[in-house]
Amino acid sequence: MNYLDPITNRNGRYDVICKGIDYTGFYELTPDRKKVVSCKRGKFLSNKPNERGTVHYSLYKDGKCTSIKHDWIVASLFVHNSNPKLYTSVAHHDLDETNGDASNLFWTTHEHAVRRARRKS
Repeated sequence: MNYLDPITNRNGRYDVICKGIDYTGFYELTPDRKKVVSCKRGKFLSNKPNERGTVHYSLYKDGKCTSIKHDWIVASLFVHNSNPKLYTSVAHHDLDETNGDASNLFWTTHEHAVRRARRKS
């Protein structure tokens, strides 16, 4: 596996860059990679999981709101994507959506992610 080593910012946190949008100065990921902080408010965003155990954040920039899964943020920063045009989904090696550690995440095709999710059910 090929993991990235992003540089922390002046606060010791990671700037959020996800789905082609640079949220630097808007949102930061904590060093433990567990929470997202709003730079404007200085508060943690709500990270309560949905019924499947997945945490989604609503990130705002330039008047636009984008819903992004926590795993996407972690994978975008720490998991190498060898072909971003082909591998557009994030999956979990252990099929446990509550395990968002970078070592458990990998980039894959949407079709492969759907097949894995069906196999789990």
